[in-house]
Amino acid sequence: MLSTDGKLTFSIGKSGEVSLGDDVKIIIPAGALGKEWHITIEKVADTQKLLAAKDALVSPVFY
Repeated sequence: MLSTDGKLTFSIGKSGEVSLGDDVKIIIPAGALGKEWHITIEKVADTQKLLAAKDALVSPVFY
């Protein structure tokens, strides 16, 4: 199972890879999940709400 749009449903016992383009990737090995999982990766657009006054991010933020 492979998805590059950040959304994938993993079936029990199956392996798979979900990514959001080239920005972030999650690889699930076979047998790692004991139930069906729906995984969604989204890039946080407004990161200023996450920071204190003088803080700065060194990379994009995903959830």
